[in-house]
Amino acid sequence: MVEKIHFNRKIYTKKAIDNSIKAFSHLARFRVAKYGGYFVVSADAIDADVKSVFKDEFCDFVLAELKKA
Repeated sequence: MVEKIHFNRKIYTKKAIDNSIKAFSHLARFRVAKYGGYFVVSADAIDADVKSVFKDEFCDFVLAELKKA
């Protein structure tokens, strides 16, 4: 199943998303697209050991990366 996460482009930066994808790349396969005012991150082949918390943890990580900038 593909997990889709929408990040508002007025709030989130592509850099924060890209840094987060790099950090999580061992846990899933990612694609990023622009759709309207959003960055849409699609993740599939999510590691079974983290599947239940993946979306929340990834979103938290993106937010933390945003604060670094």
